Amino acid sequence: MGGRGSSGERESSNFSVGETLSIDGYKISGGTVTTPSGKSQLITDYKEMTDAQKKEMKSALEKAGINDPVVSGRIVLPRSVAQEAINQKNAEKAAYEKNVPGLDELRTAITHDESQRNLFKRSVYSGSGRLSGNPSSETASSVAKRYPRAAAYIKAESYFYSANDVKSSLGKEAMNAIASGKSESAAIKTMERKWEKYAVEKAKKGG
Repeated sequence: MGGRGSSGERESSNFSVGETLSIDGYKISGGTVTTPSGKSQLITDYKEMTDAQKKEMKSALEKAGINDPVVSGRIVLPRSVAQEAINQKNAEKAAYEKNVPGLDELRTAITHDESQRNLFKRSVYSGSGRLSGNPSSETASSVAKRYPRAAAYIKAESYFYSANDVKSSLGKEAMNAIASGKSESAAIKTMERKWEKYAVEKAKKGG
């Protein structure tokens, strides 16, 4: 679904997962709205303000320049901003379901494996003599084999969560490419090649 940014309408074919939109000072990314004051919230629904609420908050709303307000959680937003956030989140969800099949299943499998290993560790440390969990659980491995695109996305995501800004940026590029339907193998190769080049150049400079 296309969205309306400060520059006007965008066609749905130009939709890009991970894109940040800007509407009158509000930033919208992944369905999360960041207000001009820096407060952020994921928008999943909203409701109209009552006349009494509008009257009570009139001066504050006028100061913020919100003329058509709705309420989402504790944030008061212009209707267009709240709706755009919901549209964006729905569009991204559709893109993930279409272009990264098995992603939710793989995430669940990874969580299961980690849980099994943690259970085993705790049972060993407890010294009770009764072991639980499976230290070699490979549920995620089997799921990854069935869904290589999801596995590639998870790998790109690991780069994205890096503390290194360059590595994080490369991970985001790869995630966006995969979720937008581009070749997952090409996205990962490009990500790794750029990171290796950066690391080598930085090493040469003594960084």
